[in-house]
Amino acid sequence: MIFQKKFWNKEDILKTLNTLDYYCKEENVSADLVMLGGSALLTLIELNGGIFRPTMDVDINIINVSDRKVFTEQLKKVNIEIVGGIMEVPPLEDLEDQNSHFEIEVGFEAIRVFLPNLELLACCKIFSTRGKDLSDLENTSILEYCNKDRLMSMVEEYKQYLLNPSNLNLNVHHLNRIFEEKGI
Repeated sequence: MIFQKKFWNKEDILKTLNTLDYYCKEENVSADLVMLGGSALLTLIELNGGIFRPTMDVDINIINVSDRKVFTEQLKKVNIEIVGGIMEVPPLEDLEDQNSHFEIEVGFEAIRVFLPNLELLACCKIFSTRGKDLSDLENTSILEYCNKDRLMSMVEEYKQYLLNPSNLNLNVHHLNRIFEEKGI
């Protein structure tokens, strides 16, 4: 079993996904998955020539799978986690929408891996109440790599769906300050 303690770069993540692909091929199972969280941000920002902080895990959601039980067993072997609908916004279906993601084409045979666009991943942090997500918005290059007009359009759309928009713990309330401090 692989027990990667920290993923320092996209190569670490792709190595783990390649191992998953190998196990899936051996078990004759195929799957389409979307990568989320820090692993998706790390991969996307590095693909754009930037640097993002290391992450502790690879989070995915399953889009399609030929045998969920067997695939879940393979995920456990490589320490990849399935994340559920833990966010209020953006909704999970937006993260899995084909118009909002693109495939990483690196020669996998049994799996297909998709990444949401950077603005959607930024919204996951913007609409969170986690201090770690606020720190990422303040101290990493996520926002610098986003298309600000597209991001702000998405932020305004998602604000409409918040159950408690006045919750001062939401990171969205810090967004203007962060943009100002970063000169964006």
